[in-house]
Amino acid sequence: MQLILSAMRSIVYRRSAAFLIKLTLYLKRYLLVQLVATLTSLPFLVAWGLPLSLMTIVGNILFAPMLTIFLLLSSFLFFTELFMIPNSLIVTSINVFCSWWHSLMSLGSKKWLIGFASPPFFVVGIYLVFLFLILLFVIKQKLRTISSLASIFVMSCTFLYGYTHFHTVSLIKPIYNQNKLAIHQHRDATLTIIDNGFFNTRQAVGNTITFELCPYLLKNFGTTKIKKLILLKPGPRGFIAALELSKRCSIAQVILPFFEKKLTRYGWYFFFELKRTLERENIKFVRCKNAPTIGALTSNR
Repeated sequence: MQLILSAMRSIVYRRSAAFLIKLTLYLKRYLLVQLVATLTSLPFLVAWGLPLSLMTIVGNILFAPMLTIFLLLSSFLFFTELFMIPNSLIVTSINVFCSWWHSLMSLGSKKWLIGFASPPFFVVGIYLVFLFLILLFVIKQKLRTISSLASIFVMSCTFLYGYTHFHTVSLIKPIYNQNKLAIHQHRDATLTIIDNGFFNTRQAVGNTITFELCPYLLKNFGTTKIKKLILLKPGPRGFIAALELSKRCSIAQVILPFFEKKLTRYGWYFFFELKRTLERENIKFVRCKNAPTIGALTSNR
C-alpha cells in the first residue's frame, strides 16, 4: 500500500513539475511577445493620440484562451446544426459563457487608460538614438531579454510622462477651432472645454468625439481629464457630445446655461439621458444664467 501511495505521489509530483515548467515557459514567451508588441505600438499610439491601457497584459492573457473556448463552442454549434444533432447543451454553454464574458468586460474602466502628449520629432529622434545605444549594450553584454525590454518600456513611459508633465505645465493657453470651440488648460493639467456651437455643426458627433477631439486632447495636452465642460448653445448634438465625453473622459462638471429655445422630442430625450448619465457617473450638473464665454477665457489668458 505504501509503495502504491509513494508511486502515486511521485507521478503527481512529476506531472505537476512538468505542468509548472510548461506554464513558466508559456508566460515567459507571452511576456516577451507582449513587451515587443507594446514597445512597437507605443510610438504609433502616442503619435495618433491613442491611450495605453494599464490592463493590457492581463487582458491579453485572458483574451486568447477565452477566444479559443468561444470559437470551439461556436464550431461545435455550427456542425451540430449542420448535421441536425441535438445541441441544447452547447447552446446553453455558449449563453452562459457569453453572459460571463460580458460581465467580465463590463468591469473595464476608463481610469485604466493613460495618455501621453506627442513630443516633437527632434525629441523623439534623440530618444530613439538613446534607445538604440541601450539595445546595442544589451546585445553586446548578452543580458536577459525580458528584463531588458521591461526596463526599456519603463524608461519609455517615464520619458513620455516627464515630457507630458513639462508640456502641460508650459502650455496654458486657449486653443480655438473656428472660434466655436475653446480648450483651456489649467495649472493642475485639467481642461476646460467651452462649446459655442461647434458640436451642432457636426453630423456624426460620436465620431467627432472618438476620432477627432479625444485624440486631439491627448496629442496636445496629454490628458482627457476635463474640469469643466460648458455648452453655450444647447442642442441635441451638444447633449450627445456631452454623453460621449462622459463615457470616454473623466469629467468633473458639466455647465449648461438656461435656454428658452424649443427642443424636439429627440432633443429632450438626449437632455434627460444626459442628466441620468451624469447622475450615474457622479458628475456635477450645473444650470446657470451666465456661463463663462470664449471671450472671458481669452481675457484670462
